[in-house]
Amino acid sequence: MRRLADGGAAFLHQVQAKAEFLSAIWTVATLLFVGYGGGPISVDRNLLKKEF
Repeated sequence: MRRLADGGAAFLHQVQAKAEFLSAIWTVATLLFVGYGGGPISVDRNLLKKEF
């Protein structure tokens, strides 16, 4: 009941902060993938057996 005393504002702030943190992690991971390429896990290297 203590969590709901403020109408759930503290809980929503906690959820939003977690979502922003995870978005930052995904952004950094995507930028690294874009910058350095797929490497050994790339589709063209593993499935197609050639590089473009």
